[in-house]
Amino acid sequence: MIKTKTSNFREIQAGEISPKTLYRSNHPIYNGRQVKEIALLANEAKIQTIINLSDSAQSLRHDLICCPWYKKLYDLKNVVALDISMNFEIMDTLFLMKIKRGIKFMLKHKPPYLIHCQVGIDRTGFFALLLESFMMASIEEMAKEYMLSYVDPNEFSEDDRKLGSEFVLNLLSKICGRPLNLSDDINSLICLFLKDKVELTNSELLELKKLLSR
Repeated sequence: MIKTKTSNFREIQAGEISPKTLYRSNHPIYNGRQVKEIALLANEAKIQTIINLSDSAQSLRHDLICCPWYKKLYDLKNVVALDISMNFEIMDTLFLMKIKRGIKFMLKHKPPYLIHCQVGIDRTGFFALLLESFMMASIEEMAKEYMLSYVDPNEFSEDDRKLGSEFVLNLLSKICGRPLNLSDDINSLICLFLKDKVELTNSELLELKKLLSR
């Protein structure tokens, strides 16, 4: 697994997500010493498509000159800038439209994908959790994946597992609109959310599954 403490760059390994397909990180441009580190790791991972959750297209264009590998993907039209607020509301219509745009962008572009926001935790964590649960990840897998933004894989403890599980269930409950527990069919509920709230079609969901599980 590619993972560093400073850049938060790592492969997402959960459920039926294929190896070397989905990655997450801190912002690849704005975080000083991390810029070079993420550039090296993104090159190693052969990133083809970027889902930028934090910037607008205008703000991103202004700083691309500082990051040649990112600019190259942008110039190839392989970067989408969704401009999602840190204080996003899950059921807000504009937020749901941006999530839809991000997923539809993935459908038109090739993996490996990199998802990022500013520090690669909250907005990135939500988008990652949505994809993980869609791809049949267990609560334990999602909990550990979330907590790796805070702890080293070798130091992951039972307390970390409990804290991560609590967070994941709470966020999934907000997505699904009701309290969830470990016995719920979370994958079915997430598929329903993606169809009814994000307004993706069955064929789009099937294509997303193919892209992430290839």
